[in-house]
Amino acid sequence: SPHKFDALDPTKIGTGEGNQAYGHGMYVAQDPRVGGGYRDDAVQNAYLNNDKNYARALDSGLSSGEFDAFESMVRRQGGGATPENLADEFFATNKDWAPLKNNPEEYENIRKFSEDYLTGLPEGYLYEIDVPDEDIAKMLDWDAPLSEQPEAVKRVAKEFGIKTTPSGTREARGSDIYRAISHVKQKPPYDNTTMNPGSREGSQYLSELGIPGIKYYDKGSRAAEEGTRNMVLFDDLARRAKVLKRNDETIAEPSVDEFIGGLLDDELPLD
Repeated sequence: SPHKFDALDPTKIGTGEGNQAYGHGMYVAQDPRVGGGYRDDAVQNAYLNNDKNYARALDSGLSSGEFDAFESMVRRQGGGATPENLADEFFATNKDWAPLKNNPEEYENIRKFSEDYLTGLPEGYLYEIDVPDEDIAKMLDWDAPLSEQPEAVKRVAKEFGIKTTPSGTREARGSDIYRAISHVKQKPPYDNTTMNPGSREGSQYLSELGIPGIKYYDKGSRAAEEGTRNMVLFDDLARRAKVLKRNDETIAEPSVDEFIGGLLDDELPLD
């Protein structure tokens, strides 16, 4: 995340990348490289269209259109962006600059601008989250067939009469179950797009039945259907999941005095 916090806040669900492609909830990853990639992308997106960078771009001889193209390159390259990669792609894709690539001064001008741009990016934060094993075991498995789902998922699929895919060609998988339930529970206006298959109401309904979230194979594990997973934490689990570290900093438990002081500040009864 580009933001600093000590606990997960379910009210912020959907305010990050916004895709929610595997259901409505808060997303975490088992592989730190996956989390790091999303952190880098989020930080870069938060830094785009910065007026200071725009002024520096003009000083480097870039037009406003070329600066827009440069920032699109930053988005596309994501966490793999380097000054050299950005400079090479800039010269390769801008016809007015392409003949100048072999000019050492011009190349260094764009490489140095790219370096200054990347150096100015905020650090961002990679968080370590404790998701209890017993909750992971109860999650809807996006990739698994109905017969391999946790018992609570099998019960809700039976309640909704879900056995196969809508076409009847194969046994329903977790993704089919979640989409079907979300469609029934979702309030108008309906969203039936592939990229946003879930709804807050669908996730809330499953959570109330003891299904705390969704797990699915990450991009590096999807083809083999084994390896590390990403997880979607529904509201209740997001509140219970503990933030252990922010980058390399351990998040300390509040002291008794701090806890009581917080209660007093909130004017909550102490009985």
